Amino acid sequence: MNEMKLFEPMSCVQQINLAMKIKQAVLDGDVNPLELDIRLKAVENVIESVRKDTEIKRLIDDEAVKYGKTFELCGAEVTQSSRKKYYYESDQIWKGLKSTEQVAAGKRKAREDFLKAVNNPETPDPETGELIGPLGYGETQVSTIKFK
Repeated sequence: MNEMKLFEPMSCVQQINLAMKIKQAVLDGDVNPLELDIRLKAVENVIESVRKDTEIKRLIDDEAVKYGKTFELCGAEVTQSSRKKYYYESDQIWKGLKSTEQVAAGKRKAREDFLKAVNNPETPDPETGELIGPLGYGETQVSTIKFK
């Protein structure tokens, strides 16, 4: 198998040391801070594109399943879990709670909590009296990575 080596695995201490070396190079005048910022942004964009790619996400999930729920790899502890993503868009009241004031006042979050708690298909909505049912949701796999 031909392995692509972009970066070597780094522990927390190695990550901190690298960040400190980069900072010192900027402070010493060896690195232009604006050029560094532009280069870091480019690396962020690449990382974001790779992490958001659905094919790569699927392959990561497929590979992680082979190792179990929690495992160590490349000096990191990886934990696999699933999260529910609720589909609030079908609720007209939730859709109406968009203003900054309503979000800041916690009204949207309160509506989300109420909708998540509905588990009976004939639950009366306290605001409208209409019968509402449980929210639809999807599950996504999530990897939590902790460096040692």
